[in-house]
Parts: sequence; C-alpha cells; structure tokens
Amino acid sequence: MTWNIINRETGNVRNSNAELTLTINDRIITSHQEVASAFERYFADIPASTTKSLISSPTVAESLLQDHVDECNVNFKFTNIDIEDIIDNLKLINIKKTGDLWGISITVIKSIIDIIAPYLATIFNDCIDCGVFLDLMKCSKIIPLFKSGSTFDPSNFRPISVQFYSIKKQYGFTRGCSTIDASVDLIKNILQA
Repeated sequence: MTWNIINRETGNVRNSNAELTLTINDRIITSHQEVASAFERYFADIPASTTKSLISSPTVAESLLQDHVDECNVNFKFTNIDIEDIIDNLKLINIKKTGDLWGISITVIKSIIDIIAPYLATIFNDCIDCGVFLDLMKCSKIIPLFKSGSTFDPSNFRPISVQFYSIKKQYGFTRGCSTIDASVDLIKNILQA
C-alpha cells in the first residue's frame, strides 16, 4: 500500500490503458485492432523464429522421462477435488495479483469462497471425469509490457498472460523459466503421484 502511494505521488505509475502506437514495415499503426493484431503476430512468431536456429536434441523433460520409464508401472488416476482443496489452494494465491482475465479481484473470490467452493469443485471434477476443460479455463488475456527502447517496436515488449485465477504458475516468457520447465514439472508431479 505504501509503495502504491509513493509511486502514484512520484508519477512512477504504469498506465495499462495507455494508447499504443507501433511502426510496422515503416507504417504507423494506431487503431486498437491493428495494434492488437501486430502484437498477436509478433508474440505468436517468437517460438518459431527462436527455435528455427536450434539444433534438435532431447529435452530435459524427455531425458527425465527416459530415466524413469522403468519405475513407472503404476496406473495413474485423478482423484476428485474436494471443497477443502479449493479453499486451501485459493489461500496460496498472492493477493497482490488482484485480477483475473475478466477483472474479477482475487480478494472478492476469497471473500465468497465458502459459497462458491462446492460449485467450483463440481465443475473441476466434471472436467476431470469427462476429460474436457471449459474454454473459459483455457483463455488468457495477453498484455504487452514495455521493456526498454522504442515504444513503437513490438520487440521491445514482452507478453504478460493474465489467466483464470486457479492457474498458479506460468512458464513461457518468464525470467528463468521456459515451457520445458512446465514439462519437467508435469513429469515430476506424475512420477511423485
């Protein structure tokens, strides 16, 4: 709270609603739709352009799986999530990260969790039982966060993914993490189950 006041008073506040202008192929883009499309193209092309020059080799996740393939002779089955699981996991979410992709504050969710936990448990269990996850649970809102350099160049921004509040960890575009880390964590969790 104190830092919010200090930042606001010193003018050190990021405006998430700022108008963005980009220059793409010597053309100035100002419309919200074109700017959003330009960022979408740029962020979507990053993995392909980054991996194009890499030499294919076994990933850490593949190596981990191969090292433990003999140990995994147990059938795996998801267990149902109960109301206490929902409540306990919600307590782990950092309140500083206040909103999900629809703008619903985690503080609001925490204040009504006793009421909505049974419904959330039913939804999550039905998803697991049916093997189908709601499209709303797969959505993300991508926000371009300026790093440094020219604000007209999309390569000077990094994508921040605002997700459904139950997702605890992000891997891509996070310093020190990659999507390989997501695979490694998944395999480790399966092996430890």
